Amino acid sequence: MNIGTERTAIESLFGSFASIRLEWGQRFADKDGTELHLAGISRGNIVGGDRGGPVVVLSAAGLKEGVERPPFVVVDCVGMVVIRSQTADERAAEGIAPTFASRYVVEVVRADVFDVRGRCIVRETGASASYPLLMTAGVND
Repeated sequence: MNIGTERTAIESLFGSFASIRLEWGQRFADKDGTELHLAGISRGNIVGGDRGGPVVVLSAAGLKEGVERPPFVVVDCVGMVVIRSQTADERAAEGIAPTFASRYVVEVVRADVFDVRGRCIVRETGASASYPLLMTAGVND
């Protein structure tokens, strides 16, 4: 994954965010009850500079084995997104051939309510942006 293209997509959505205070160990789920994992905190595009502040990045995909997140106590973030693969319908709507490079989508979500299990249930806002998965072959692999 190319963090620069991901952050550029996130930055294109500023104005759609609602701030959130993220606490270590907070659990998330979507409206259907699917567990969402903390993929990370996007702190800014190294190339273009930080425009807007830290953003919580969630994913329904489980974390890779052996990947650890550095502990933190509390982080005030300007918003939250869920990252996922782009669907075939979304690719078609953008005029992207099915055989072209993989693309991802960041969708803005907002904290809605807490369920009986203590998870923060997030709801979609309808704001999203896609970006290409850029891969480099043989460069510092």
